[in-house]
Amino acid sequence: MKIAWHPLRYLTRPKTRVASQLFQPQLHSSYTTSPPATTFDQSHVVPLSFLHIGPQQPSSHPPIVILHGLFGSKQNWRALGKSLSSRLRRDVYCLDLRNHGESPHTEEHNYKAMSMDVIKFLEEKVGSGRGCIAVGHSMGGKTAMAIALYTSMLPNPPISISQLIVIDMPPVSMPLSLKFSKYLSAMREIDRAHITKQNDADAILSKCEEDIEIRQFLLTNFKRDSSTFLYSCRIPIETLKAHLREMGDFPFAPGEAYYRGPTLFIKGSKSPYIKNEYVNDINALFPRAEIVELEAGHWVHAEKPSEFLKIVADFVRAEEL
Repeated sequence: MKIAWHPLRYLTRPKTRVASQLFQPQLHSSYTTSPPATTFDQSHVVPLSFLHIGPQQPSSHPPIVILHGLFGSKQNWRALGKSLSSRLRRDVYCLDLRNHGESPHTEEHNYKAMSMDVIKFLEEKVGSGRGCIAVGHSMGGKTAMAIALYTSMLPNPPISISQLIVIDMPPVSMPLSLKFSKYLSAMREIDRAHITKQNDADAILSKCEEDIEIRQFLLTNFKRDSSTFLYSCRIPIETLKAHLREMGDFPFAPGEAYYRGPTLFIKGSKSPYIKNEYVNDINALFPRAEIVELEAGHWVHAEKPSEFLKIVADFVRAEEL
C-alpha cells in the first residue's frame, strides 16, 4: 500500500456518511477558560499501570507510549503494541490512564491531570535525555497532544516528545454525546444488579447501544470475581460521570503554545471528529502536522489494523532518517 502524506491545510471534507455519533462537534471551537499550566505540578500525580513490550534486542530508538481512549485500557493495545515493537525494533509502553484499567482511582479527571501522570511515568521510565513517541486515540489523543504542548512551553522539560501520532481526534473542545452518560448509567445498573452472566450484562447495555462491538468494548471494564462469579466494574463510574464535560474540553487554544515536532493525524473517513473548521486550529498548534485518512470509523486502529500499522511504521521511519 502506498502512503500519501497530506498537509492538514489541504484536508477536504469527507464525503462518506458519518457512522459514529459519540461526539456532537460544535461549529466553532471553544476552550477552557483557565490558562494552561506553565509548571509541572506533580502533587496529585498517580502511578500508572502499564504493559511493557520490549524488542528482541535492546534498542536505543525512542520508545513508543500508547494512550487509550475513554473506557479503554492498555489491554486493548496489546496486539498492536507487539506489532509496533517488532516492526520498529523498540520498546513500547501501553498505559492505563487514571481511573481506567488497573491504574488508581482519583476524584480528579481532566487533561492536565492525565498529562502530568504520563509525564511523570515517562520521566521515571524513559528519562529526560531520551525522546519518546506519543501515540493516542480519542481521549488518549487529547492527552498526548496536551503533553506535547505542555512540554513545549518549558526550556528544560522533564521529558521530550520526539514525534506525535493522534488517532481521530482534533485539538478542540467539543461537547460529548449524551450516549456517554447513558453508557455509564447502564454500567452502574450492571454493577448493582449482582450479575453472574455476561449475557445479562450485555442485555442491560443493549438498551442504550445497538452496536454489539461497542457493547463488547464497554464490557471489558467489568471483572468477574473468581469465588462469587459476580461482575463488578473496574472503573469509578460516578467520578467519570461527574467529569464528562471536562473530557470534551481541550486545555490549549491557538497562540497559547505550539509543538514543533513531526505530527501525524490518522483520520477515519466515517468519523465526524476531524472537520474542516478545525484545520486552522490544528495548524496553529501543530505546524508540522500531516494527515492520512483510512476508510474507517472512530476506532481506526481496530477497524484497519494492518493499514494502521503500516502508516505508523512508515511515518516513524521517515522522520528518523
